[in-house]
Amino acid sequence: MHDPGGAFIGFISFIGFIIAERLGAFTENPFKDGLYGLPINRICATISENLLSIDHPLSFTDLDLTP
Repeated sequence: MHDPGGAFIGFISFIGFIIAERLGAFTENPFKDGLYGLPINRICATISENLLSIDHPLSFTDLDLTP
């Protein structure tokens, strides 16, 4: 008979590799994921609004900046 603990160790290793792969995919593309992605449009609009005046034509004031 096989050791029953070996299947458990294999399953835990499998889950660990899946988690590592998903974390790697997230860190390679931090702006693509809608659920955990960074709000790049909101960040850019805030920076533009702080650097430019609100009356400036390149200022992104039409975006909703509320979190």
